[in-house]
Amino acid sequence: MIRHRITFSKFGPLRYISHLELQRVWARVLLRAGIPLTYTQGFHPAIKMGVAWPLPLGWTGKAELIDFWFEYPNANGETPAAEELSARINRCAPGGLSVVAIRTLEPHGHALTTVIDTADYLVEIDPLQAPADLDNRIAAILSRPIIERTRRKRTYDLRPLIETISSVGPTAFTTRMAARDSAMGRPDELLDEMGFEPLTASITRLNFNLLPGE
Repeated sequence: MIRHRITFSKFGPLRYISHLELQRVWARVLLRAGIPLTYTQGFHPAIKMGVAWPLPLGWTGKAELIDFWFEYPNANGETPAAEELSARINRCAPGGLSVVAIRTLEPHGHALTTVIDTADYLVEIDPLQAPADLDNRIAAILSRPIIERTRRKRTYDLRPLIETISSVGPTAFTTRMAARDSAMGRPDELLDEMGFEPLTASITRLNFNLLPGE
């Protein structure tokens, strides 16, 4: 049994499927690719996988992460190289799902969500809402000591969840936000605080940043 961490992109029509539906897509793709999967024990065995934080509906992801345990070496003692696995998966994947890289890990390492620290995002503002003072709005947000918000009927401070914000033109910016179990920053909430309508913006998660040594 070998644990593989797959980096993949999610875009196009697949950006409108849920986190649970995406897991089902992955299961079908891997089975179609003929990759021997490891299953959980018990009365209702399921494909053993470890998923990263969900990508909200409508957002795209450039470097999403998911862990699978493959039953390699096979009966012939063979273990395909990462490049071969990537090619086999991509041949069977639907439009909007593409493997970027595959990394081999120890089978019993830390769970994926426990080693994610932050995430980077590209936020593209609707041109009709494009302000002339984007840099000033960014500076104003970063200067606030507290940004109190309510999520799921619970009040929290958004400010410590924002690490960086940098404009990349008059209608877009990048931001690095916390992506931990107890501290999850969301760029749509940041947009709202900056005076923009989040639903009209395009948000892409560029990558996850893992803890040192992971």
